[in-house]
Amino acid sequence: MHSDNDSTDTQDCEEIVEETLIHVVVDNADEMSILNANSNVRVIAVDSDSPALQIENKIFHFNEWKYIPGTAMFFERKNEVKKIDPLYDNRCGTVIQYVGSTRKCLEMTKKENTL
Repeated sequence: MHSDNDSTDTQDCEEIVEETLIHVVVDNADEMSILNANSNVRVIAVDSDSPALQIENKIFHFNEWKYIPGTAMFFERKNEVKKIDPLYDNRCGTVIQYVGSTRKCLEMTKKENTL
């Protein structure tokens, strides 16, 4: 038996067309204290000459693209926790997975106006 609900469930899902990892440096590191896992973060016009980064109601404007020495690597924490015998292993037990890397860095400056 086929249900029509199956087709509506797939239509409700968002499709990610392209995902890009961006290494961002802001001129005032204290501004990043507002950032947490639940923050509303948007990168606007990343492929243009003047991209903008919006975190909650604060906007950071493009300063310049820089090539960084070395490589910026991105990891994500996995929810699984491996049981480790503390007698034989001193690792922390947190599982992380490599996501990607870049040599480019987007340097941003905060705009005084907030939304």
